[in-house]
Amino acid sequence: MRLVLFGITTALLTLIPAFAQPADLCISLVQRALSQTESSCAGLGRNQACYGNRLIDVSLKPESPVASFDAPGDLLALTDIDSLNLSPMITPDEWGISVMSLQANLPDSLPGQNVTMVLIGEVAVQNRGADAALPEVLISARNNVNVRSGPSTSNSVITTLTPGEPVKALGRNAAGDWVLVRIDDDTTGWVALSVTQAEGDPSALPELEPTATVGGTTYGPMQAFTLRTGIGRPQCAEAPSDGLLIQTPQGVGRVTLLINEVRVELGSTAFLTANWGTAMTLSTLEGTARVTVGERTVSVPAGAQASIPLNAEGLPSGDPTVNGYDAAAFTALTPLLGAVVPEPVEVAAGLTEADLLGSIVDRTGRQLCALGGTTIEYTFPPDDDPNDSKVTVGSSVGGVLEIRSGTRAVLTAGGDTNLYRNYPDYIRVARYTSSDFADSPATLLAQSGFSKTLPFVFEEGGLYIINLAGTHDDTVTLTIECGA
Repeated sequence: MRLVLFGITTALLTLIPAFAQPADLCISLVQRALSQTESSCAGLGRNQACYGNRLIDVSLKPESPVASFDAPGDLLALTDIDSLNLSPMITPDEWGISVMSLQANLPDSLPGQNVTMVLIGEVAVQNRGADAALPEVLISARNNVNVRSGPSTSNSVITTLTPGEPVKALGRNAAGDWVLVRIDDDTTGWVALSVTQAEGDPSALPELEPTATVGGTTYGPMQAFTLRTGIGRPQCAEAPSDGLLIQTPQGVGRVTLLINEVRVELGSTAFLTANWGTAMTLSTLEGTARVTVGERTVSVPAGAQASIPLNAEGLPSGDPTVNGYDAAAFTALTPLLGAVVPEPVEVAAGLTEADLLGSIVDRTGRQLCALGGTTIEYTFPPDDDPNDSKVTVGSSVGGVLEIRSGTRAVLTAGGDTNLYRNYPDYIRVARYTSSDFADSPATLLAQSGFSKTLPFVFEEGGLYIINLAGTHDDTVTLTIECGA
């Protein structure tokens, strides 16, 4: 898919002096802007954007109502936003900041858990896709009707449509039995046509699922977008660089985003920049991240930065690479962590090349984990012996793996495997000894029990055996995601 090209107002760049402004002016602007953003955006709700600090230009989607988004504290539904363009730092009073709260792929059962995105300085974002002109279709209720967050009775109820004034329909689902309606300037939701009356032809409405589907993955409001950021640093060291700060809720697993057609999976706090024609970077400040371009996926642990080459249209033009970052570059983000974004975190120290390279090595010296981490998949054919209870991962290299101290990994069993009655764990990790693993229980370090996923940190370097247990009639796999 071709990304829509949009520019950051070049006139703003000509206003920035070639020399730095006095430090007190710059520090005052940073402190005032961050404090104002924190207080003004305290009431931000799910799938909304907040105007934090001036200057922000907004472009609304064609069907969106006229709305005010030009002063701190103004809120907009993400479904109404086509694009946002923020001003770079121009002292003494201009430095664009916007905060977004989005559901992404978090379940409706976690309404208080949202992804927080903070746009800082010269940043432009745009929702993917374009909307067709809407036909005039009005929906009215015969009785009180539930308005839901999606086109199904399994979605949560967000409000009620009462008999009276009709509301405008914005689109329909693929089956044509639900329509998206606007209740008021701040509320949209889905109603079933079977319990409402329509004035106009609902089938003429554009197919408008609550999310867009790209590559088999479903993306919600502002979960798939293009990103473009400024080049260079702000006028003072106290100001964070132009970019996008993202924090996902703790304890909810990974959140998936599509940014410039790069699949980003986060269970962390990360900072992103995107210079079209050069590269997009993702720096993991804490937690873990994964970046996928085409068939290539890399893990980005805390303390590391992924770099993805971008062409002039903002599309990825090469494989991602991973290196350690300079933690001092993110010092200016500290006032936002725990204030504008919910969770206070400590920026991880930058990793060295030795931290990232060759974290799992076989006995011949072949590196199984490339720089930045990758996924190793072992495949085992159908089990012909119903009494066989285990397979040793790494059997092709003698069953022993040399693993560097500090290596992070997620082990996942795949396929239809049945637990053997005397071996009640799908996955086990043990230190290597001269004895067989099953006969050396003292070497056991971790076991998954009935779970098919086992996260593990190899705190000490040395030789290890990883076992996949169980009998299996079909092919089974064990994947080891390094650096996760």
